Amino acid sequence: MSQSSPAQAAGEEFLFRFGDAIDDRIAEILDDLLEEHDAARRRLRLPFMLTMVGLILAAFAAGFLLH
Repeated sequence: MSQSSPAQAAGEEFLFRFGDAIDDRIAEILDDLLEEHDAARRRLRLPFMLTMVGLILAAFAAGFLLH
């Protein structure tokens, strides 16, 4: 079994640390994107619910007025 040189070991350590830094940054970016996506969904949910309630009330009103 061959031993690695100190330069090779230092290079491998650098690559491991660099890979970890990239992994951490990607995780942060994904968290930010998911938070933005959830916030956008919450903003869209309220107008949708108000529209549905309005339509239901209009249907009841139309049904009541026709009878």
